[in-house]
Amino acid sequence: NRRRWDSFKATGSIGSGTLIWMARRDRKRLRHSGETEKEATEETAQDAQDDPEFVLDLTSVEPSTLPYGSEGPDLSPADQLCVYFDAMYKPGETANIVIQNAVRMNKTTGKIKMTPVGKGLFYERDKAKDAAEGILDSVNPDAGGWIRANPTERGCITTDRVTSYRCAVVECDELPIDEQLRLICILHLPCAAIIFSGNKSIHAIVKIDAKDKAEYDERVRYMYNVCDANGLHADPACKDAARLTRLPGARRGEVIQRLIAIDVGEPSWDMWYRFVQAHTPELLPPKEPKYPIFDDNKRYQHDQLAQDLMYHYHARFIEGQPCVWLGREKGYVIGYGAWESAALDLYRESTRAQRTEALSSLKLMAPHCKMGDPRYVACANGRLDVLTGELVALIPDDNIPNIIPIRWNPDAYDEMTDKVLDEIACHDPEIRANLNELFGLVSYRGSGMRAMAVLIGETGGNGKSTVIGMLQNLLGKNNYSSLDLATIGRRFQSAALMGKLANLGDDISNEFVHGAQLAVVKKVVTGDTVAAEIKGGPTFSFRPYCTLVFTANAFPRIGDVSGGMMERLHPIPLRAQFCRDGGAPRVLDMAGRLNTPESREYLLRLGVEALPAMMKRGGMTPTDYSREKAHEIRVEGDNVLAYCEGKTADDFLGRCPSDEYLSYKTWCVEGSMHPMSQTTFTRHVGTALGITTENNGHGEEGKRRVWVPKQ
Repeated sequence: NRRRWDSFKATGSIGSGTLIWMARRDRKRLRHSGETEKEATEETAQDAQDDPEFVLDLTSVEPSTLPYGSEGPDLSPADQLCVYFDAMYKPGETANIVIQNAVRMNKTTGKIKMTPVGKGLFYERDKAKDAAEGILDSVNPDAGGWIRANPTERGCITTDRVTSYRCAVVECDELPIDEQLRLICILHLPCAAIIFSGNKSIHAIVKIDAKDKAEYDERVRYMYNVCDANGLHADPACKDAARLTRLPGARRGEVIQRLIAIDVGEPSWDMWYRFVQAHTPELLPPKEPKYPIFDDNKRYQHDQLAQDLMYHYHARFIEGQPCVWLGREKGYVIGYGAWESAALDLYRESTRAQRTEALSSLKLMAPHCKMGDPRYVACANGRLDVLTGELVALIPDDNIPNIIPIRWNPDAYDEMTDKVLDEIACHDPEIRANLNELFGLVSYRGSGMRAMAVLIGETGGNGKSTVIGMLQNLLGKNNYSSLDLATIGRRFQSAALMGKLANLGDDISNEFVHGAQLAVVKKVVTGDTVAAEIKGGPTFSFRPYCTLVFTANAFPRIGDVSGGMMERLHPIPLRAQFCRDGGAPRVLDMAGRLNTPESREYLLRLGVEALPAMMKRGGMTPTDYSREKAHEIRVEGDNVLAYCEGKTADDFLGRCPSDEYLSYKTWCVEGSMHPMSQTTFTRHVGTALGITTENNGHGEEGKRRVWVPKQ
């Protein structure tokens, strides 16, 4: 393996002592652990099957810092033990300490060794702290003392009686002490504690944070493979959750089993897993498949190709969208075409029929994953938490299908961009705030903050297209579509929204939008599942998360102005007038001139800073204009509401809905409008004015329905 060989260099992550170790690894591991040859072979085979290449690229990694150096803190033995109790156990948990020992001889090597015997002593954590000095005084100084790495039930020492699968022991006594510490620190192992054994090894008590034994075993196997691949060849016998480690503060011969550090490395298992993923070199396309595409008889195995796509390219569905991972710079690419391209990369000689077979298997085998939390925005330099500002490496398991191709810079600023936005907003703080929010809204993937923003300018030359261009600069060409409001619901069109952060429709038509086309728009706005179809391809369903942004001189009339739609409609007025020779600065093709790294970073900063308040509010900041314009659009789209304009409930109370409906129909004919049905008319009037109907009056033919106040 070239990467492993390169790591033997002075600048690599593996020291020279590893070379000696590799020559005798299997034999010494068997002697050290007491495993049989068969057991070791089965374990090695299982590891080889379950784990990928874990030789990490650590050339640019700063090692974890030991706060007190390799000697540990200057504390008395009893204080070291008390610090260890606090770090490893919660109040009420039981610690198992073993101080009895026996002298035993290794039959293979002939060496005599002191080993722990018996169940030992059981202490509740706080009582153990009180008894620390007495515990250490009772330790045999020739043998030292031991303590289990995890809390147990009182009186029990077996793995199934461990009460928390919190930590695992990593011990390697085949390398020099300094080399062991160096590897523990360079691998950023999430250590709850690090202990010097008093002889020739360091014990790293690593945070596993497993919910049960099955997860514990899986995580420990993963960690051991990472350690082994990078030179820290841990004793496999230490994998047991009930494993004993050395008791800090106890005397062993002439030295103390001293506590070197607590809480070193990554703060948790999850963060360490992210560290490993971030520093695992990505070789795409791989030199050879993980799973053989042909069997021993040279027959093509399409299911194996599907397995390879999941292994090398993390092929999966994210919210119903087929995705493949193309590395940390590109992230996930969405679409069935991306699946087929990855299959072609894996097997260049494949035919279309063979790839089709593999993709059919992949549809059945690929995991269905939820999208990552929308509070995370994937940028060019990592995954940003918009609520905390924390930036970490992006990994496949984040399940974020869009990377904004801009580096996150919390101090970004661009004077020209700032000036142009102020001019477009006519220096109105409410409009400027809405524009800033717009840059955040198109970066957000959640369904809890759906909004349809409409930039409305009654004439040209007011900056609408410039804002659209700036949004395009921010997102990059792969993260937005450009469908008109009237075309989103047409056949084959909605598929263009799949995997997009925004749909940016510039200067949309004033065509009346209604029926099935409007139904799709409503689903996009509210984040509901949409059925889509690719021309010549399959029909499928997905949940769109794109933000709809349109510009218009006048918003088109829509055939459904229900609450779900109108609550998310947010008009933004643009009243500036830019011209070539006037007093206002020229903004023609300004978006093109603002397409610089500094401008894009500033736009991202504006959007991210606006997101926390928007997430708390559930949308953009409403303004008087947005409320008035939304009401106007609602009235224009619902001629019953227009009919009710200027009327009050008193104008309808006691009247018969059928009589009023005749007046409404006459009004529609005079205005060249299509009247709604009487049932719809009655319902809309009742909703608008807060009234209802009941059998309360008497006409010439008996009882009649009339309008009455709602109770």
